[in-house]
Amino acid sequence: MGTLMGVPLAETSTQELESSNMFNKIRLRNIDAPESGTPQGEKAIRYLKQFLEGKQVTFKPIGISHDRVVADVWRYPDHAFINAIMVYSGHAKWSHPPR
Repeated sequence: MGTLMGVPLAETSTQELESSNMFNKIRLRNIDAPESGTPQGEKAIRYLKQFLEGKQVTFKPIGISHDRVVADVWRYPDHAFINAIMVYSGHAKWSHPPR
């Protein structure tokens, strides 16, 4: 489990997490989000910050892509699946829907 420390000014599918006293960049698995610097990207960043900033999260690493851990991420303690929240809120699209 880690605490979300902030949402970087990069694509919204990346989150910076503090876990085991280490900073990791996490890419949310199977979603495509708008690029930062676009109106849609900035709106998605604001939404994700509001939804997660300072909250506890858990994540399941799936692999590595572009020097980032690819993972499924849940908000703790309500277990809200962040990957799906970004899609269902209209701030991202599935690149590969979950099974």
